[in-house]
Amino acid sequence: MPLSKTSYFVDYTDEGFDEKEQIRLHNLCKKLDKSNIKFLLSNSDNKFIRELYKDFNIITIPAKRNVNSKATNRKGINELIIKNY
Repeated sequence: MPLSKTSYFVDYTDEGFDEKEQIRLHNLCKKLDKSNIKFLLSNSDNKFIRELYKDFNIITIPAKRNVNSKATNRKGINELIIKNY
């Protein structure tokens, strides 16, 4: 999920990857969990994702972003590791 209006990258596919796709991914994770299949995924650290995956194990990790038009704005952010084990 985008963290701001200027970091709006959702083009993993031709159709994008919006909230609807995030919910589909979450539903797949729930299905895997019910089938006792382990999963691990990473996602952006924001309120929507934290709420969506609140029933799973969430680990916050620092991540560095080196892409920005201004070098001074290249800073670290947090990402989430979400897993069911």
